[in-house]
Amino acid sequence: MMRAEEAEKALLGAMLRDEKAVGCARTRVSKDDFSDLGNGIAFETIVDVFDETGTTDPVMVQQALCGRPGEWLRDDVDTRGFIVDAVDSCFSAGNVEVYAYMVAEAAHGRRLGQALEAAQNALAGGKDIEQAQDRLRKLMDRVKEGATSTTTRDMGSLIEEVDARVEARATGKDADYVKTGLFPLDRIFHGFVPGRLTILGATSGTGKTALATQIAGNVAVVQGKRVLIISAEMSATDLCENALRQLARVETDRVGQGRFTQSDLLAWQKAKRELVEAPLVVDDTASPNVEAVVGQTIAGMKATPYALVIIDYVQLLSSREPFATETLRVGHIAKELKGLARRANVPVLALSQITISDDGQVKTRWASEVEYHADALLVMLRDSRYEGNKALEPDKVARRIFRVSKNRFGPARGAMLAFEKTVMSFREWMEGDDEEL
Repeated sequence: MMRAEEAEKALLGAMLRDEKAVGCARTRVSKDDFSDLGNGIAFETIVDVFDETGTTDPVMVQQALCGRPGEWLRDDVDTRGFIVDAVDSCFSAGNVEVYAYMVAEAAHGRRLGQALEAAQNALAGGKDIEQAQDRLRKLMDRVKEGATSTTTRDMGSLIEEVDARVEARATGKDADYVKTGLFPLDRIFHGFVPGRLTILGATSGTGKTALATQIAGNVAVVQGKRVLIISAEMSATDLCENALRQLARVETDRVGQGRFTQSDLLAWQKAKRELVEAPLVVDDTASPNVEAVVGQTIAGMKATPYALVIIDYVQLLSSREPFATETLRVGHIAKELKGLARRANVPVLALSQITISDDGQVKTRWASEVEYHADALLVMLRDSRYEGNKALEPDKVARRIFRVSKNRFGPARGAMLAFEKTVMSFREWMEGDDEEL
């Protein structure tokens, strides 16, 4: 049986061997869970290097460790030898979950022992009882925190959470749900829920990015909730321009030419004031690495949690792992995004390029891989009359049909929205819109 100190070294070695182990390790243990202070500092340093560079290169970690001499209490430690020893202690990076579990359990046991010792001292000493009781309460809180960080949950606590969630929905205070701000969509699948992955699939030029930008604006500007957009499709500046155009409802041609009417200018200035105050951030790294996206997003959640993370789009994400086929690669990316939603407890909306058959069925080869990992798959379709020839579609207002083809937490339904091409914005389909067709 591996001892706690050995498990700590093996966990560090797994993270150094394979950066994908960082995501698993950081969600299960923290610096304070290590019995050896040096190991704890090394753990924190590896995570910091990964967040900054997307890698756990041993040389970079060694340099970072050498830059922290004040915290590295064992002055005689050879950092290079320490790293080599850690790597050699790890039999396989695939065992990272086992190592992390052992470190967390050992930390839980130590805190429980400290709490019992504090209780004994309080009873036996007779002095500073209040101080001892305060120390006992703090230690017991840490014990409780360690106990609840394991993967098992009892039905009593889970039922309490479900009751609170259902009651919140009944009273209209369902804070868990992040609404899209578009009633037909909110009606068919209630909104985005923490811990769940929603895939929005559509063909090229249907308006996926425009819809995602509008949803981000509704959540950040109207609801005041923090949103992260990871855009591999468009630059951050272009996304900001789109968001301003949607908020101000200024026509695309006039924005493109920079020729505003007086009413346009007033609306544009108002939109700028609203957007500058909105908790909306954009990362437009080209061809972002999905493993780095997951790690950096989880790290960002620690400072200020996001209410919604939007990925635009799945096929433009890369991976550190080589894959023999596009189907396997896309499936891996979808799995990683599902893991992000679960580990960070944040709703993730990922856009996906798809192709549609003449009868309206999704026929992309890897669609089943994306659908398998998604909690909800929302497909956006053109009017059937124009799906095969989008050039004939009306210039001003076009029909968009939404179909929930998969929903693990509700029925599969359909809805319809109007896509206003002049301002690249969506709204409810109204009587009379057919006249635009």
